[in-house]
Amino acid sequence: MLIDSFSVEHGMANAQIGIVGGGLAGALTALKLIRATTEGIDITLIGSDPEIGRGIAYSTRNPSHLVNGPAKNFGVEPQQPDHLARWLQSHAAALGWQPPAGVAFADSFPPRWLYGTYVQHQLEQAIAQNAGRVGFRHVSDRVVGLRRHGQGYGIVTQSGAAIAVGQVVLATGLFRKSATEPAEGARGARPSIHDPWHDQAYDGIDRDREVLVVGTGLSALDVILSAEDAGFKGRYIAISRRGLLVQERLDLTAWPDVLDPQDLPTQLSQVVAAARRARRSIRQNDGHLHQIAGAIRPHLPELWERATLREKRQFIRHLRPFWENILHRAAPVSVERLQAIQRAGRFTQVSGRLTGLDRAEDGSLAVQWTPRGSQVTRTVRADRVIGADGFEFDWRKVSDPLVKDLLAQGLVHPDDTGFGIAAHGASGQVLDSAGQGVDGLYAVGHPLRGVNWESNSIGEQLAGAIRTAEFIASRTPSGGVRAELEASQ
Repeated sequence: MLIDSFSVEHGMANAQIGIVGGGLAGALTALKLIRATTEGIDITLIGSDPEIGRGIAYSTRNPSHLVNGPAKNFGVEPQQPDHLARWLQSHAAALGWQPPAGVAFADSFPPRWLYGTYVQHQLEQAIAQNAGRVGFRHVSDRVVGLRRHGQGYGIVTQSGAAIAVGQVVLATGLFRKSATEPAEGARGARPSIHDPWHDQAYDGIDRDREVLVVGTGLSALDVILSAEDAGFKGRYIAISRRGLLVQERLDLTAWPDVLDPQDLPTQLSQVVAAARRARRSIRQNDGHLHQIAGAIRPHLPELWERATLREKRQFIRHLRPFWENILHRAAPVSVERLQAIQRAGRFTQVSGRLTGLDRAEDGSLAVQWTPRGSQVTRTVRADRVIGADGFEFDWRKVSDPLVKDLLAQGLVHPDDTGFGIAAHGASGQVLDSAGQGVDGLYAVGHPLRGVNWESNSIGEQLAGAIRTAEFIASRTPSGGVRAELEASQ
C-alpha cells in the first residue's frame, strides 16, 4: 500500500506539521491529527523507511513474528474495540492470512506485518476521506537535524533539504544498542554480533551447530523463530543479565481491588505493597500473578508522575526487568514453539553478561561471558552470535545524528531517569535543557519512556498520539507555509 498515492498538496492557508519518524508512532500521530482537526492541515511525515507505519517491529515479513496480544486489544479506534478484528475479517484472507481453525479474529494474534498493513490502511482512508482539507506528504529520507526557522522549524534531511513546518512531532521510534565489540587481538576476520533485524543475520544458519542469542525476551524469541524458519537444527545458548525468559500471554482479567482509582498511592513503595497483598490473595484464590500487572497498568501514567526521581530510579534498577517480563509477553503459539525446542534439549539459558568475542582457530567464535554474581570470565563456543538484548533508551548514548543535534542545541534534554527525553506527559510537549516547554516541539512514543514509563507498546503509543494530536489541534491556528528550503547548517 502506497500512501503517497493519496497525497494532496495545499497552499498557504493550512497549518504545517512535520512528523519525524515513519514507524507506528508517526503513523498513529498523523492519523490522530487528521481525526482531531477540523480546519485545513498539511502533514509532512519524514522517515527513512520506504513504507509508513512499520518501523522495526512491523517491517518484518516473517509470518512467525506475531503481535504480542489478541486483536481485540489493538485496534486504533479506542471507541471501537472490535475495529481491528472487523478489519481482519474483511481483509486478512485477501492478504494471505487466516487465524488458526476455531480461533475468532478478535482472539487471534495476527502477524506483525499484517498489523502494519492495517495501520497503513487506516491512515490511507483518513487522508482520502479528508482530501478537501488535509494535505499529506511522505518524504522517504533520514532526518539529521532540526533548525529554528522564524516561528517554526526547518527539518534537515540527509539528502540536504530543509522542510519548513510550523510544528514538529518527534516520533523517532527505537534506537538499536551498539553491538558489543570483539576482544582485542581477534584472529582472522573480526567477528561481530549479528543484527537480528537484517535478513543476512540468518544466512547459512542451517549449517550452524551452536547459536548464541544475547537476550531472553521478546526480541530473543523473534531471533529463535527466525532461525527455526531458516532451517537451523542446532542448539541455542541464550544469555541475559537476569535470566528472565519470555512468557506466554494469557487472556486474563485484571485482579480486582489491587488499587483504588479514587485513592491511588502517592509512592511507588505503596504500589509494591499493594501488589504483594494481591499476590497473597491470588495464591489463596487460584488466580494468576499476571493479573496484578493488568490491574496496575491503566494507572501507571499517574503513578509514575507522582513518584519521586529516587523511586523511579529504584524501580528501574531493581524491578524493571520483572515488570517487563510479566507485562510484555508473547503469543501462545510462539511460546509453544520455544517450549518444543526446550523439550528437545536444544536450548540452554544462562544468567550473566557478555564481555568479549574472539575467533577461535577452528573458525568458530569464542564468546567470553561473566556469570551473574561472579567475577570469573567463562568462554563458550558458538558458530554465530545474534544480539537481541533490547534497545538503547538513553539518548546520551545514541549515535543517531538527529539525537546528537537536538542535544547539542539544547532543544531537548535527557530525562533524569536516563530514559528518553524530558517532556510534559499529558501533551508530549518537549522540555529544553532549561526545563522550559519548547514551542511547537512534541514527542510521541519511545522518546517519552522516562516521562510516562509505558510508552512503547501499541496501546500506550496510541494513547500518546491521541493526547498530543488533541493538544496540537487545540493550539494550532490556521496558517503557515510549506516550502523546501536550502539546508543551512
